[in-house]
Order: sequence, then structure tokens, then C-alpha cells
Amino acid sequence: MKNYSLNLFLTIFLAMFLPTYIFGADVCSPSDNTHVMSAANTNDTQTVSMLAGESISYYIQASEAGTLTITTDNSNNKIHLNGSETICPTGTNSGITSLTYTYSFAFDINVVVYASNADSHTLTITFTPFSSPSKGHLTKYENPFSIIYGGAGTNVYGDYASIASSVQCVNDSGNCNYTYTGALYDATTKYENSVSTAIIPLNSSTETLSLPIDIDGADILYAGLYWQANITGPDSNDYVAGINGRDSVSLQDASGTIHTLTADEIWYQDFWGDGTGTDGGYRSFYQGYKDVTSIVQTTYVQGNTNNYTVGNIKSTIGSDYPTYFWIDDTHAYDGVRIGFWGNWNLIVVYEHANIGSLSPKPKPKSITIFQGFDSLIPLGVAEKSVNLPLSGFLTPSTMPIEAKLLFYGAGGEKLLPYDAFKIQDGNTATYIDLSNAVNPVDNAFNGSVSSFGVPIDPAISYYPGLDSDEFDVSAAMVTRQTATSLSLSAKFIGSSGDQILPGLIAFSTDIYEPELCYDYAYKQQGIYFTEDNNGTQDPKISGDIITGEPIEVSVFIRNLVDSDIAVTDIYVDILDINISQARYIANSTKLAKIGNLTPTELVDGTDITI
Repeated sequence: MKNYSLNLFLTIFLAMFLPTYIFGADVCSPSDNTHVMSAANTNDTQTVSMLAGESISYYIQASEAGTLTITTDNSNNKIHLNGSETICPTGTNSGITSLTYTYSFAFDINVVVYASNADSHTLTITFTPFSSPSKGHLTKYENPFSIIYGGAGTNVYGDYASIASSVQCVNDSGNCNYTYTGALYDATTKYENSVSTAIIPLNSSTETLSLPIDIDGADILYAGLYWQANITGPDSNDYVAGINGRDSVSLQDASGTIHTLTADEIWYQDFWGDGTGTDGGYRSFYQGYKDVTSIVQTTYVQGNTNNYTVGNIKSTIGSDYPTYFWIDDTHAYDGVRIGFWGNWNLIVVYEHANIGSLSPKPKPKSITIFQGFDSLIPLGVAEKSVNLPLSGFLTPSTMPIEAKLLFYGAGGEKLLPYDAFKIQDGNTATYIDLSNAVNPVDNAFNGSVSSFGVPIDPAISYYPGLDSDEFDVSAAMVTRQTATSLSLSAKFIGSSGDQILPGLIAFSTDIYEPELCYDYAYKQQGIYFTEDNNGTQDPKISGDIITGEPIEVSVFIRNLVDSDIAVTDIYVDILDINISQARYIANSTKLAKIGNLTPTELVDGTDITI
């Protein structure tokens, strides 16, 4: 952001020496009538009979900003108006019957009514004062972020995946500059239109959702669409109309169908100043969210190129200009620029339907997606930080830990190395940097879309105000961890600062499933049979058998690892009993669970299937 607070002091200095009425038009001497208009006196009328060739003068004062409308009747073209803001007008056969003057400060007008023929006239003066808006703000933040999908115990044989894009680019003589290296607040942006404006009129950008080769639409468990933008206008009176439509976007799915979506949730930081100028205008930094699970489920096709386009994101483009800027109740400034952006992120969770057919077999994962909105803008302070506490996920019970984190936010400056992104170390409780080749330690929020330090599109190194980046957070996690905290910080140095508005966090970690093994034993009359079997042969009985005496068969099942997935149901299938040599004795099966040395007798047909 760029602060032009010097403009504020210049404006105040000049205002001290300006007269009450900007146009210093003196009362025309002699003046027949004087009218003072204000919010308390908005209508005056005066009826006068005039001789042919006679003129009558009026001195009209507007004691505040607004619009003066002066009209007279003119039957048979006999009465004429002549007016001026700066001089005493002369009565002439003007043919004018209505005068209008509008100024954003107090002013005065001299008017002469001229009668070309003897007649009477009624002069009507109407004053409409400007509604002077009070500086104000509206906010809807959500921090701590809430879980929108998953949480501890939500384990899938799959993962999350996301695509992100900007509907704006830096304008370079009508073309998009995807390698811009300047400041966001100095950039001139234009809309992207990846599809015809006849289909999605305002703006649009397209990305390909690529999931593992075996995934089809039916394997998608969740899909959420997020969008962020900056809406700015020069006149605070236009605030309500200006933000209208920010809760609606268009989505073209992989089949080509266009959906007009209305947000399930909107978060925002809105503020407005006094009218126009460096202490006026309005801004809205906002994020919208829509659950699009059913759309993606029914349109994503295995093996196809699945393109998704998002557009009609309400946002401002061009070159930013100084306006009033509200941070909080103790920090508000005039003459600030920050830059424009408009972007989106689509995140999905998928699950492999037939893990037994895949090689290597996918590992189960614990997946949690958090949503919310906060504003980190350090205007007025040297450095500011925001913490995002996250709870409800789960790491595995044993090492090693393989975990990743996705961050989506808006507003970051690439040029300025004034920000940092940290995570609380589960081992020490201190905060450690999250960084990689694309997201440096001092510039994590820099207009990038990447995964583990690799750009998603090598041809695009800058997305205005968009950050959607994936980080390896394995080293910061400990076993059985369910909570952590992220720290976002930004600095304001000299007359420039960085900022970020976080909106989405996704967390995924490998977990461990049970690894079951079994052993068995045979005995007759309390004596165990022994056999050599290295596991490559089917179980068998070796030794002398007493005909007619029961043989007790024991099967031992064990989990070899400290798994994170609870085993609640085991199906044991004993096949291939040679009934010509042995037969099962009815109701003779017993089950001994862990910690229970006394077996429970099972009932044939109820507890077991014979």
C-alpha cells in the first residue's frame, strides 16, 4: 500500500484561508431581493409584476454544498433569466427559464429577471443539499477459522487438490504482463477474459483440475469455491451501489455449462470517507464462498481435460488512487493507495474407490479444510501480526509425519519484502518460518500460485494480489497433534507497506492404517502339534492324531503398528475344511478380545456364519 497522508495536511492548510463562499460574487447593487438557501430552507418563491423592458435582480446564497435550481414561468416568451456565479449579469432577452448550479461547497449566485413585455412572473428557488456522508466502516471477520470439511477422524484414501487463478492481470499496452516486478499499488490492471464476454461478460479465468488417473466425479467428496476482490470507488455516496453483486459469480464447469452462483457466505472489510477526494471514496475487501460439490461431482470426468472457469467477480481495475482508508477504530488515514485484485480458488477432496487395484497402494490421510477471513494491514504501525489458531485436525500416532498446508489469501505485495509466514513448532511451541523457492522468508505473500516451491504455471510469475501456495509442514508437527497456530506479519516502512487478507487453510497428513498378521495353533488332548512352516505353505497338522478326539484350532490376530485408524470389525473367513477327514463341532467357537483372558462363547448362525 502507498500512503499519501501529506495531501491531508495541504488540504487543511488551504481550507483555513478560503472564504465562506468560494465564488466571491458581490451583491449586485442595487439588489432587489436576497434569498439564503440551506438544508433548513430548501424552497422559496416570489411573484412580481413587471413592466416591459424592466429587470429585477436576485442575490441567492447557498450556505452549504448542494444544487440550486432557479425557474420562472414564461408565458408568451416574455420573462427571461440571466445568471452568473462571478459577475452581475445584465437583463437580456435570453429565452432561458431555468438555471441550475451545483457545487461541493457553499456558493452564491446573482440572477436577473428581464421582461420583454409587461407581465408578472413567479420565481421558484429550490435547493437540494448534498448528503454529507459520515466516515464509517462495516466488517465481518472470522478468526479463528472454522472447519468447513473434515476434522479429526475424517480419514480418506485420497487427498485434497486445488486450482487458483486471477481475473485481473497487469496491463501492458493492452496485453497481460505476467512477469510484472513493480508494486501492486502502482500497477494498472485489466480484466482477464478467458472465455467470450458473451458467455461471462465482466471477467473470467480458466484452470485445469487434474486429479489422479483413477478418479471420477463420483469419487469427489467435497468441492468449495472461494473468491476475493477489492472494490473501490471515488465517491462514498456510491458505496451501496458499488458493492452490489459481490456475492455472485459465474462458474463454467468441465462440461461447458454456465452456473450463476450466489455465495453461501460473505466476509468483508468495508469503509468509506466523506464524499470524494483523498478523504473520501470507499473500499470493500471481501471474500465469498460457495459449496460446489454437486457441480464438480457431476461434471468431472475421469481421463478428460477438466477445465473450470470462474468469472463475473465484482472488482475494480485500472490504476488505484488515494482515498480514505480505515484500519481500525484508532487507525484511519486519508490519501492511501493499495492496488486492485480479483481472484479465486477451487479446492476439492477426493477418495480412491478401489485402493486394492492401485500400485502403490494409496496411504490414508487426515484432511481438514478451514475457512475464515481477517485483515492484516500495518498502516500506521511499523509492524503488525495476525495469528490464525487452527484446531481439529490429527497427525499420526507414530513417526515419520508427512504433512502439508495450503494457504489462500489476497493483497500481498511482490516488490516489498515486508511480510512473513510462520507456523508454531509442535516440538518447541515457538514459531518457525514457512518458506521455499517461490515464497521467501521475508516475502511469502508475493502474488504466486505454487506447490512446495514450484510454480503451477512457469509462464506466470505474478498474479496481482493472489497467493495460493502449498507448504511442507512435516517438521513442525508432532505425533497425535490436533492444534497449531499460524502467524502472519507485515511491515510498513517509510511510505509503503505490505498486507494480506487470509481466507482459506487446508491441512493434510498421512496416517497409519493397521497392518494385521496372524498365527495359528492346533492341539489335541492338551498337546500342541508342531510343524515347519515359514509362511509360504497353507496351515496343516503334522504328527499322530487320535481318531475321534476333538482338535482345538486357535487363530491369533495382531496389529503390527500403532495405527491411527480404529479397527471396529474384522471378517475372518476359514475355508477349505476337508469334511471327509474332520467336521466342525457346533457352537464350539470362542472369542477372546484384547485384555480379556476369558473367551466369550459365540452362537452359530448369530455370531458366526456356518
